[in-house]
Amino acid sequence: MPVYTPQNGQFAPGQEIVVYAKRTQAIVRVTICVIALLVLILLIPTMLIVGFMTSGAPAPSDIPPLIFAFVIILAGIAFISWITWRTASDFLFNRQPILRINHEGITVGKVPMLSGYAISWAEIGAVFSSRYLYKYFCILPKNPDEYLARFKGLDRFNRRMNSVIGAPLYMPQTYLDRPIEEIINAIYAWYVNELAQNRVQLRP
Repeated sequence: MPVYTPQNGQFAPGQEIVVYAKRTQAIVRVTICVIALLVLILLIPTMLIVGFMTSGAPAPSDIPPLIFAFVIILAGIAFISWITWRTASDFLFNRQPILRINHEGITVGKVPMLSGYAISWAEIGAVFSSRYLYKYFCILPKNPDEYLARFKGLDRFNRRMNSVIGAPLYMPQTYLDRPIEEIINAIYAWYVNELAQNRVQLRP
């Protein structure tokens, strides 16, 4: 595996590997969410106005479907509002690293729908990149079921479902401001002792 030689001084031997969230991607995601939110918010009065203009007051049999439609729209507004806030607070307002690698192990920051976590080298079975629609930085615990037991409810369920990527612990390249290849090569160059002592597989 080729050894990564830092060009901009962000990664330096003997120091932590610190990677921040890609702000441009976060801005795009927040913008799309805001547009979708505005569309849904404007959809309710538009439906009411068009309904009264075309057919007048709704018949009693039309009320349950209308209520169901409004509930679905309100649920969509609530969900998109939550995703927008999480994306903005995690990636735009928070300047903490999204990925931190040192002699103790790997710490991953929270992202929308998933909480943050830390995993020691002794608990890691493999670190590798994977591609499933997108490219991912993957961490495979030696005992996935035991490690996933630390997560709660929906968070644990999402990680189990997303194991199709190759590992239940991962970070999409779209969230990282450094290429995954650079991160893996830096791990290979500076944490070879931790990899060997804990029998961690490192795959490109």
